[in-house]
Amino acid sequence: MHPIGLVGCFTSDNPLAITHTQLRETFPSADDGDIDVVLSEINGRLEEFKLDTRLRQRHFFAQIKGEVGPSMKGVTESWEYSPATLKLFSEYYRDHPAEADEDGYLKDSHGRIIRRANQQEIGRKHFQ
Repeated sequence: MHPIGLVGCFTSDNPLAITHTQLRETFPSADDGDIDVVLSEINGRLEEFKLDTRLRQRHFFAQIKGEVGPSMKGVTESWEYSPATLKLFSEYYRDHPAEADEDGYLKDSHGRIIRRANQQEIGRKHFQ
């Protein structure tokens, strides 16, 4: 084994580690603190997250950028659905239509929401 190669076995630097500069180029409007949080969460877990090639990393961050934009600010999924919509997209609610009526939002005769959807229950039941 070449001595330079042997030294590489003992270094803590991962050649696939993502750098602050790389994320800054991808997310030019992101806060430095947000970039640092992502780096601290992801760099030690690249294999666990299957980000063990540069191609996978590029695909992953391209998807993230498409979802959250150049500022890297997260978005929250909304589960604010009507009972009819719940029955259309969720197998659980098709099998339990009365629960769709309980968990989905309720509108008055003018089309105004008078009871919000129970988003926590919708998420829990849909993904169980």
